[in-house]
Amino acid sequence: MNVSAKGFGVCGIRGLYPDVVNEELAYRVGRAFPGLVGARKVAVGHDIRLSGPFLQAELVRGLTEAGCDVLDIDLCGTEMIAFAVRAYQLDGGIMLTAGSDAKAYNGMTLMRRDACLLTGDTGLKDLEALVLAAESAPAAVRAGQVEKEDITEDYIADILSHIDLDRLKPFRVVANTGNGAAGPVINAIEKKLPFDIVKVNNIPDGNFPNGEPNPLLPENREATAEAILESEADLGAAWNCDFSRCILFDERGNCFESGSSEGGSSMLAWLRVMERCSQFGVHSETNA
Repeated sequence: MNVSAKGFGVCGIRGLYPDVVNEELAYRVGRAFPGLVGARKVAVGHDIRLSGPFLQAELVRGLTEAGCDVLDIDLCGTEMIAFAVRAYQLDGGIMLTAGSDAKAYNGMTLMRRDACLLTGDTGLKDLEALVLAAESAPAAVRAGQVEKEDITEDYIADILSHIDLDRLKPFRVVANTGNGAAGPVINAIEKKLPFDIVKVNNIPDGNFPNGEPNPLLPENREATAEAILESEADLGAAWNCDFSRCILFDERGNCFESGSSEGGSSMLAWLRVMERCSQFGVHSETNA
């Protein structure tokens, strides 16, 4: 497989699979990343794209050959990798995702300790040079170990620790996860919330059966708006593939906040809005 610098950008790696982002690239990133950031243990996960598990297998092979232990989170959102790095005091994390890009793409978002993003100014260019080098460093004497863990409950507990649950009102809320990675999180978090959640495109599916999970595009907001009107919901939300972005809707199906993020968490940003709406009324947000 061809490995080139084409996929390296300012804030990560992204490109067509397998032309630009492929298993050989993933393996080489795995071999180079631990030495670059001084990592002994990192978190790894992927979004719903069909190429994700294949890329992750080679990424993990490279990491463990380099002597790095791996916390395998499997299907998740980018903010869950960031949470794991901070909460479990890991040395870094790698998320296999192409964010809001089309189905044919994949990529990697890489983090150092404290979930600090690896960018062109903080080591990504150095990683590029190591990946493109003719030879990798020798494999470690001790191979890294892989630990699989579902961190969903820990992640949700952390999100909810920033919300006054007693303030939340029993709104009817549409949640369109776009067949992306946010579906299982919504399923788990709804048990702890007073909301009547109307789920749209809730089952993760890397075939993108209902179109690209990118609510940043106006043409992809219709399903959420229709569900709000049909269910007479108070509010709505739609997430992208790795739920790094969230779009919010009022009771008329109109978008009133886009690209929501609070502390790097779209889930927390959504619940912050729900908290304010519960306290001050829905129109305090939609008319702001």
